[in-house]
Amino acid sequence: MEELDLIDIFYMIRKRLWLIVVLFILTSASAYLYSEYVMVPQYATHAKLMLGKPADYETSEAINMQEIQMNQRLITTYAAIAKTEPILAEVKQALSFETSVGYLKSVINIKLLNDTEIIQVYVSGTNPDSITEIANTFSVVFSEQIAEMMKINNVRILETANKPYYPYSPNTTKNTILGGGAGIALALFIIFLIEMFDHTMRIPEDIEKHLSLPVLGMIPEHD
Repeated sequence: MEELDLIDIFYMIRKRLWLIVVLFILTSASAYLYSEYVMVPQYATHAKLMLGKPADYETSEAINMQEIQMNQRLITTYAAIAKTEPILAEVKQALSFETSVGYLKSVINIKLLNDTEIIQVYVSGTNPDSITEIANTFSVVFSEQIAEMMKINNVRILETANKPYYPYSPNTTKNTILGGGAGIALALFIIFLIEMFDHTMRIPEDIEKHLSLPVLGMIPEHD
């Protein structure tokens, strides 16, 4: 395969610039329309729980240090308990709308903030009102159930969930840009593919370049 210099590439692209423009418009418009009218908006919210001292615990500096160490050991256990079926069944019963334990398990994610005593309850879904209610109801039910199961009331609601007003997905702007970029890349690929298999000699310089032969004369074109 012969090497192409920058001038060759420039003329190749300029000659079929229309193809780049057409594919750019088609792919970016398709990505925009798909993001706006086909993809279902996804919302997310979160609440935060904190492991602290029991409500009836008397504080002192020495006891607080011991409590912190205990909580750091307990937090992974609490996170494992959080999405068990008994907890989620209680959440299901407390919600104002019908749902299933399986659905709750799919939309609730429990995250531990590193080197802290904080559990983040992350809930995502298509309905902002329902996911907010799920996050806040879960926080209340979980803190109550842990107190009953572990016989220690040391889970506090640090931050309640707020209703999200804007979806985190789809990102229409990002998808449109990526679609347009894909269109340009596809157009360039097609152009190089066409040129690779096009061996037509159009001007005298093509003969000298490709065949390394001098041009002795030219036949003028007549109507």
